Amino acid sequence: MMAEHNQNYRCKVCGGDLGWDPTAQKWKCKYCDTEFDLEDMEEQGKTELHEEVYEKGKEAAQFGHTEATDDTGVRPEDLRMYRCKYCGAEVITDKNTAATFCVYCNNPIVLEEQLVNGFTPEYVIPFQNTKQQVMEQYLAFVKKPFTPKSFMTQEHIEKIKGVYLPFWLYDAKVTGEVEADCEKIKITRHGNTEKTHHDVYKVIQGGNLEFNHIPVDASSKTDNNMMDSIEPYLFQEIKKFEMPYLAGFMAEKYDEDDKTCYPRAKERAIHTMRTKLLNEVKHYDSSKLSRDNLRLESCNGHYALLPVWLLYSQFEGKTYTFAMNGQTGKMVGDVPIDNKRRIRFFLKYTGIIWAVLTVILSAVALI
Repeated sequence: MMAEHNQNYRCKVCGGDLGWDPTAQKWKCKYCDTEFDLEDMEEQGKTELHEEVYEKGKEAAQFGHTEATDDTGVRPEDLRMYRCKYCGAEVITDKNTAATFCVYCNNPIVLEEQLVNGFTPEYVIPFQNTKQQVMEQYLAFVKKPFTPKSFMTQEHIEKIKGVYLPFWLYDAKVTGEVEADCEKIKITRHGNTEKTHHDVYKVIQGGNLEFNHIPVDASSKTDNNMMDSIEPYLFQEIKKFEMPYLAGFMAEKYDEDDKTCYPRAKERAIHTMRTKLLNEVKHYDSSKLSRDNLRLESCNGHYALLPVWLLYSQFEGKTYTFAMNGQTGKMVGDVPIDNKRRIRFFLKYTGIIWAVLTVILSAVALI
């Protein structure tokens, strides 16, 4: 079993903090730029560089804390307090946070106590895009004439955070058949007479299909549709989970187990199988599903952490979420319209047009 430690990783050259570098695909010291591979990191984790840098978490409400220090938006009763042994600051975060930063001295900390007793992931996909790249892509995504200015300030953009979110990856096998009502239409003409012939068929298409790594997010705080929208992940690049991958990013543990997430995996597998079988029903002018008999013969879930960039924005009492796949860069998000900006824009350009027309009309009158 993994020891209940809270740790970070420090450079054996200069003692600086190490974090995962998406560009180098290695761990890099943020001070001297020395790079380390996984073997180096594992060795450091067994030496003096494996430090208990935070006290074990306590319920933050007992100490009067009602808000997180790392922008985690949860109920006060779900907050935990850790005390940084570097600078002595109190760091308040969600009870499911597994990796975070000290907001005061910026040390990245892996909270190992959150990843024991059944919460240790099997797999991880490391981040492959940097925060600077994500900030630039986000700005291009939201930069529109009527986007609220608060969405585009440097201070706000820098709140984008890279988070390893918990997912269940299901391996499944679906078997069965679909039945479709199909029709072929033939039109014949004899002189001025036209006849339409309808030939109706019952078509049964069957088979079986195996799935590897159907992803279902395992955090109750994330929107399921949004997480589906930033797919796909390239699972050929998946890694066996090792603690050092979390260094330099935030991470959460799951609060929805594999049994809770199973119905969504089943629905996705059955839907994909149904669609694939219906697409095999060809050479008809129309086809309509009449029934199906599809069965999930096996479905096993594996716990993994997948990379996501997140930014939460507030505007007129509503929360807007931006999310990006931390491996492929695919992004989704809501961008509201600031009606005050739209009105000012309209009035400004209406005024310009009116001024131009006035000049033109005055010139015509002098001719």
